[in-house]
Amino acid sequence: MPTITFNNQSSTTAVAVLDPEFGESLIPTTVPKYFSSVSLTNLTNISEDKIVVNDYKIGVVVPPGNSSFEFTSSISLPTSDVIIRGAGDCSVVYQDGATTINVTPSELNRRDVISTFTNPFCFEFDGGIGALSTTQTIPSRVYNFNNAISISCWVTFGDEMFTNPNSSKNYIIVDQAGPSSNTAFSKGYCLYVTRASNNTKLLRFQVGTTTTPEPAPPTPSNQRAQINITNLRTASNQVFFILATYDSSGGGNIQLYLKSAGISQENQKVPDYDGPLDYNNQTNRFCIGNTSPNGNQGFDGKIDELGIFEKVLSSLDADNLFNWNTNGNLLSYSNANNSELRGWYRMGENATFSNPGGVGDWTLKSATDLLNTNLDLTSINIAETDVKTPGLAGQIQPPLFTNPFCFEFNGDSDSVKIAGSTNVLNMPGALSISAWVTLDPQIFNTGSSSSVTDYVIVDKADNSITEGYSLFIRKDQPSAPTAIRIRTKLGVSGNSDFQRTIQVDIQPGATNELQANTTHHIATTFDGNEIMKIYIDGVEVAEKSLVSTGTISPTTEPFCIGNSTTIPPSAVKEYAGKIDEVSIWNIELQPSDIASIYDWNTNGDLNNFTPSGGTSANLKAWYRMGENATFDVGSGNWTLKSANDLTNADLELTSTGVAQTDIKTPGLIGPA
Repeated sequence: MPTITFNNQSSTTAVAVLDPEFGESLIPTTVPKYFSSVSLTNLTNISEDKIVVNDYKIGVVVPPGNSSFEFTSSISLPTSDVIIRGAGDCSVVYQDGATTINVTPSELNRRDVISTFTNPFCFEFDGGIGALSTTQTIPSRVYNFNNAISISCWVTFGDEMFTNPNSSKNYIIVDQAGPSSNTAFSKGYCLYVTRASNNTKLLRFQVGTTTTPEPAPPTPSNQRAQINITNLRTASNQVFFILATYDSSGGGNIQLYLKSAGISQENQKVPDYDGPLDYNNQTNRFCIGNTSPNGNQGFDGKIDELGIFEKVLSSLDADNLFNWNTNGNLLSYSNANNSELRGWYRMGENATFSNPGGVGDWTLKSATDLLNTNLDLTSINIAETDVKTPGLAGQIQPPLFTNPFCFEFNGDSDSVKIAGSTNVLNMPGALSISAWVTLDPQIFNTGSSSSVTDYVIVDKADNSITEGYSLFIRKDQPSAPTAIRIRTKLGVSGNSDFQRTIQVDIQPGATNELQANTTHHIATTFDGNEIMKIYIDGVEVAEKSLVSTGTISPTTEPFCIGNSTTIPPSAVKEYAGKIDEVSIWNIELQPSDIASIYDWNTNGDLNNFTPSGGTSANLKAWYRMGENATFDVGSGNWTLKSANDLTNADLELTSTGVAQTDIKTPGLIGPA
């Protein structure tokens, strides 16, 4: 009987959906109706009316805190179909017998994207004597790294290793450990699956170091990390991502990660015998799919997109590389990592067969250096038909990235801001601000008033904006007719008040007219010296050059959303409408960047967005306006964390006058 347990860290409800078809609106007729007859039992801190069940999905509105329930269904749900997506600062644990699947808040909120980087091929191994091996002469061995190594790949696990009980065997994915008789792997490294005599299947990464005894260490299990895949793999076409690493420093560390749809497992081992990796150059030869070079421990299943790094990749890298549709191209994955990418075998791409239609050999080139023949792999007993299509990577779509919340401001005296005076988010160079907004009808209401009203979106400036920066909407009723304008004003010295202000008219009849209660994307940029720009809905609508070039003067006024930084907040400057997904950058976002961010369903996760000429580190703050937010009933205040750095207390915003009910759902853009 499966149990689903929730830990909702926020003060508002979260959403979780057990969705085997991953949000498909048209369900193939071959998909079982897993939940056509479901019984809910043992409900803890959650009522049955918060759980919605149809034939194919179970949806849950998760209350704050801890809650859980059990369910039974007429058809057993295989582990491969346990796909949980949703929204909110909530972790989920799915447990069914010995199977436990943990879903972190970031995994719950992950997005679905379509990649233009393709993966048409992979290689299939049948558990026999086939292999792909390097052919270099001694001592010109490749991938004999000493202090650090990481291996990433995509695989399926074939039927042979799961249908031959009571017979032990190793199935090699990658081997640089010596001859086939060296089953203890006392030299080099080896990534493989063991089918134990008790029919347990174990994914393992084992290393041999300069201190490892020969011919075998006393306890081989203390030289490897391993993950039990016996109950994780449910079908021969189930795709898994693997990352295996070894770090020789600090006593040594072996790390193994395994991921699939709804599955995230890892295991760490500090070896008995640490130190640099050691090799036997008389026998070691890098090999994929078997021991090197002519072994009898052939892999059973498919292998694809195999990368070798002379670097220790992290758990974050495992998450990123698993998100293949964003990071599948290892040559452009990360400057810090691809500089240490030594080999990348795409397992079909960059591959040729010597005698098409006959008996021949494969040659696989490393995508890192197609001209380096020392990196070439040649096949042994692999047929022309063993290359398969499509490739494995990209078949697993990461969970949908959602936007369930936004904040509503009523034009009164509310705000959310960094507490106290601070230098945080001063931008001495370039600046870009991005936000999604709706405009309340009161912004467009005109009458006999002769006042000027400002509706502030983002503000970090002194009262006269001679320091800092401000993005706001100004209603100028002394103008005839009333002018309503989006404005950016910068504290750049040497310029008059008007000279350091850029604006665009949005009132009825204007070229860039906006409508009330309609979602719009507003962005503004400064190149750090002269040029100011405003964008609406992904398109540049205004540009201005400062008369006196320079940088933005810093201010100790706090960063604020929804009002000016005036203490107490000003009733005549609070925004009127909804604000969502506010981001601050220390780079001038280019027109292509603004257009990309406007394409929220593809690029909504700004932590994974790389601006032109910059890196993701140029994102200095990202307030999701509801996500990563908590409400303290005692103080009556909200606390908002910046999604790009959740542990940085200096970036936290605290509300003034914002009610618990001012958080709204759904968010302004993207799926809720």
